[in-house]
Amino acid sequence: MVQTDDRRRRATDPDLAVRARSRRREHRGGAHVSRRRYRAPRHHHRRGVLSGVHDSTGDKRPRASRPPNSVVHQPSATIFNATMVLSGALVLVATYFVHRTFGRRVVSVPLALFGVGVLGVGVFPGNRVPWHGIFALLTFVSGGVTVVLSSRVVTSPFRYLCLAFGGVSLTALASAIFLGSANPLLVLGLGGVERWVVYPLLLWMTGFGGYLMGHADRGRESSARR
Repeated sequence: MVQTDDRRRRATDPDLAVRARSRRREHRGGAHVSRRRYRAPRHHHRRGVLSGVHDSTGDKRPRASRPPNSVVHQPSATIFNATMVLSGALVLVATYFVHRTFGRRVVSVPLALFGVGVLGVGVFPGNRVPWHGIFALLTFVSGGVTVVLSSRVVTSPFRYLCLAFGGVSLTALASAIFLGSANPLLVLGLGGVERWVVYPLLLWMTGFGGYLMGHADRGRESSARR
């Protein structure tokens, strides 16, 4: 009965009908904005380090760390940063022993830069501009160069794997920097492109560590024969 009376009043009073339609539009618009704001963090969560170059707003921070939609959560952020710091420090320690073993600066210098880059990524998280981007780029470039140059101090068939891992990593990085939106790897998303840069480096680190352990065993066997 009350609803019927309201309809009759809106039918006889044009101003009341206009106000009612305005309230309905405002309500629908507010609900639409709320749904967009709710979906935004999931959209930003898929962004990686390579997404922080820039966009139309001129903000060079990685989108995932931009307020108010930052997806930096604890304790996962602290775990990741601590892992990067520890990994970078271990790479720097390993650089000393690699140089003692091979005595080749062409490998030890880029390997040291790789360790510094990984360490810097942990010290300067994604919301520290521009340092995070600088150290991330140093990690990607020096890591790919190290993997390629390490082929000079190892034997086949691991030598060819080093060339393959380094080539894939540097090619993916170059495509992300120079091709932009024309990059065919963008079908994987920016996070997928970044993984094509990083995963070959991780595979090489595992393989190179195993190679060095085997190299040490061969050295001990040669000394024993003498």
